[in-house]
Amino acid sequence: MAMKAGTSRPPAGVILVAFLLVLAAVPALGAGRGPVIESIRHSSTPERTRIVLDLDRGGSFEVRRVDDPDRLAINVAGGTFGAARPLRIGDGLVRGIRCNAGTSRAQIVLDLENAADFRSFSLPAADGRPDRIVVDVLRTAVGAEEPAAAEPVAAPAQVK
Repeated sequence: MAMKAGTSRPPAGVILVAFLLVLAAVPALGAGRGPVIESIRHSSTPERTRIVLDLDRGGSFEVRRVDDPDRLAINVAGGTFGAARPLRIGDGLVRGIRCNAGTSRAQIVLDLENAADFRSFSLPAADGRPDRIVVDVLRTAVGAEEPAAAEPVAAPAQVK
């Protein structure tokens, strides 16, 4: 193929180096993204309702209590939703779960029947199970006092 006068083509080595640089950058493009929330599961016991978020990789999260109406917001930094969908629970503690996609986070909202305490933790992938975020919503109401132990009853006096 004949070249026109005044046009130049970069050497093949420069094209190869540029191609390799672009190829090397492709895995890095996904490195900064957060986890994909693949599914949301729940279970209820007399003591708590457990919400489990299954993730495609570990990531950072926070859980915040929000009032009026009572709810918990789970914010997953950089997260997105895969197959996870809203759920209706209605176990007397958690009414349902909503999913809100944001630009810098995925938010899962637990709509509560009343204010409730909670605990949260994450679990790394192991034994064929994915990375997980676990939130236990406890049946003990916020600010509720533990029932006081019954005071011992004095034994009746013996009459002789």
